[in-house]
Amino acid sequence: LGYYGLDPFDIGIQGLYRYDTPMLSQKKELEYGEGGTYETSMTALTTLQALPKNLRDLLPITPDSVRLRLVSRRMDEVDAWGTMLMPGGFFDVLREKRSEARSLRIETKVGSLPWQDITTSLPPNDIFGNHVFLTYLFYYENDAEPLMKIIMKADNQGVDQVVYQAIEPEGAIQDVLSIRPGVYAY
Repeated sequence: LGYYGLDPFDIGIQGLYRYDTPMLSQKKELEYGEGGTYETSMTALTTLQALPKNLRDLLPITPDSVRLRLVSRRMDEVDAWGTMLMPGGFFDVLREKRSEARSLRIETKVGSLPWQDITTSLPPNDIFGNHVFLTYLFYYENDAEPLMKIIMKADNQGVDQVVYQAIEPEGAIQDVLSIRPGVYAY
């Protein structure tokens, strides 16, 4: 399975991407204590010109072709339940913790030479190599979509992004001075 859109590597390349093994994005009817491990990989060919300039500047050579290899291993665990307070009210939720280990490699090809992995030849950067991403998903009853999604910073020491479903369209608009954040998980 795959999709058309921005790349899963968070580089900013628009294209068609296909997973070698389908990646499960969500399950129906979660239960406290359940979990699973999911693995997938992807290889994407692109041109040097398709890479953003900041990435082209990292390359130690000028290749004819570029190949990106992503390997992902995700562990999901429904590890908490409780009551969440958010705009729209109180909700009894299950929390799913997702920990995803990703390895992104870059390979290049020059002329008739074979593909060569140059990831370790690059200067230190936040894109290529091994990274761990932590996300918390909060589900209300048997909803297929999470009520709230909390994406942690790369160092997992703080929140990077919070996305939630507006219960009522006008419920998403709040006076920020009157809102007190509240997530209660047990």
